[in-house]
Amino acid sequence: MGQAVPGDGKTFEVGYDYTECGAVKYFKAQGVPEVAPYFCLNDFLASKAQGTGLVRQGTLAQGAARCDFRYKRDRPVTQDWETEVPRFEGKKPA
Repeated sequence: MGQAVPGDGKTFEVGYDYTECGAVKYFKAQGVPEVAPYFCLNDFLASKAQGTGLVRQGTLAQGAARCDFRYKRDRPVTQDWETEVPRFEGKKPA
């Protein structure tokens, strides 16, 4: 389940909050929920390629209550494997 979040014009232009995720459900059903956080890292690659400036604080796959996507056109995407994988330590996957 997802919901659009209106941007504030400064920190982001458009956002989406998801409280359910098909990918997380799939990985759970396959018995490998620990893979889901790594799958989510692809969002940053896509945003870099599209110039959409994604910032995210957490994902369902990492045990957060929601996936919070915040986009601002032409903002550099600074989150990636290097910044996010260390955050996985000690967290139980979805």
